[in-house]
Amino acid sequence: MVRLPTEGEWERMAGGVADEGRYPWDPPQGPATRQQAAILARANAYESGLSNTSPVSMYPWGASQPFGLMDMAGNVWEWTNSWYGEDKRGRVLRGGSWRGYVEDARCAYRDRYVPVGSRGRVGFRLVFPVVSGS
Repeated sequence: MVRLPTEGEWERMAGGVADEGRYPWDPPQGPATRQQAAILARANAYESGLSNTSPVSMYPWGASQPFGLMDMAGNVWEWTNSWYGEDKRGRVLRGGSWRGYVEDARCAYRDRYVPVGSRGRVGFRLVFPVVSGS
């Protein structure tokens, strides 16, 4: 069954959140990217000036570590299947977007939104379970 990832699954795909300054392309045990120019070479955030979504192949240096997934930071906020807080008034969004600042694209940053309607800065990534054996 195809579905949205849980927040924990999204974090794992982005390389974890042990260091809150990390971005998905940073090595899990390595230093976090700090220079804005280096971040903007890897992710579509507000400071890039694109003012819209970008093609997935536009930022090849932004592939997540260790899985190599594209656009885990910037481009569009990604829905998760997890509720934000005990009041359950919104779903967790992860990854930042083209309308958010580079700090919003860090692995540990999260936001929320009510899952109704549509917004040009919110998208989704689906997970598909792998079945082993025959």
